[in-house]
Amino acid sequence: MIETWFTSDTHFNHANIIKYCNRPFVNIDEMDAVLIDNWNERVKPNDIVWHLGDFIFSRNWKEIAKLANRLNGKISLLKGNHDKYLYKNRHSLINNKGWGTNSFDTISDSYKKVNINGQRMTLCHYGMRVWNASHWGNWHLYGHSHDTLPSLGRSFDVGVDANDYK
Repeated sequence: MIETWFTSDTHFNHANIIKYCNRPFVNIDEMDAVLIDNWNERVKPNDIVWHLGDFIFSRNWKEIAKLANRLNGKISLLKGNHDKYLYKNRHSLINNKGWGTNSFDTISDSYKKVNINGQRMTLCHYGMRVWNASHWGNWHLYGHSHDTLPSLGRSFDVGVDANDYK
């Protein structure tokens, strides 16, 4: 059975995020290893992952491809404020034109409306107080806040900092 997963703000290869968010890791190698292990414990190779931004801190396509290939699932990435390079080069990453990865299904702007198994959702890198069809049961999933903006009602922070680095 294919499952759908949501996450945000992994910030792979981003040394300053350890200090900025008080992450319990000695360095980026340890952080990346834990995040990858946690990801792959849950996500199976054919599962779908919606990553709501700030995937990796890198402008090196080989580094991006190498890391993405270590992750299970097909990733649909919404652009976060640290994903400008990924977004700019999204066509190469998705179409695998020499980048060496097939992990990204889509890379799109930071806002997306989806329907998953009959449940409508508004996905965004940024948390919102109101969102499309919120009064009709539409969920809002977000990241960016690194567990500083509490989840309320049908608005939920899917970032790794708010979810035990998983």
